[in-house]
Amino acid sequence: MAIDFPASPSANDSHTVGTTTWTYNGTYWGRSGNTSKFSASDTAPSSPSLGDLWYESDTGKTFIYYDSTWVELGHASDAQSFNVSDTIPSSGTTGDIWFESDTGKTFIYFDSVWSEIGHASDFGTDAHVFNLDGGVANTNYGGITALNGGTSA
Repeated sequence: MAIDFPASPSANDSHTVGTTTWTYNGTYWGRSGNTSKFSASDTAPSSPSLGDLWYESDTGKTFIYYDSTWVELGHASDAQSFNVSDTIPSSGTTGDIWFESDTGKTFIYFDSVWSEIGHASDFGTDAHVFNLDGGVANTNYGGITALNGGTSA
């Protein structure tokens, strides 16, 4: 949107377009101080202006008012938990993440089961194992040989 500023302004003249005010400093038009408001509550403000910020205090989400709607900034967690432990959590909710600290494996809770994400190495820290075709190191699956760049136990 083009802004139609006055042709012959004097220093400190102001010009408002929508909810934005511009001030002429004698050389150029500059946007005046931020006119956005910030509010924190469980419900959205009733009369927002473009650029207003709202912290939804019951969910921890932050929104900006843009294009006649509240748009979330970033994304707060959808109530997942992130666990770090060497023992399996006693319960889980779909989407929860568990990092098994003694093995370096990471799991996600889905369909009432903890399922490993990716796969941590079964060997020491100086081994590099690259398995192709889901194979096991030093084996042959479907004509593709799995590679082992380190030593196995």
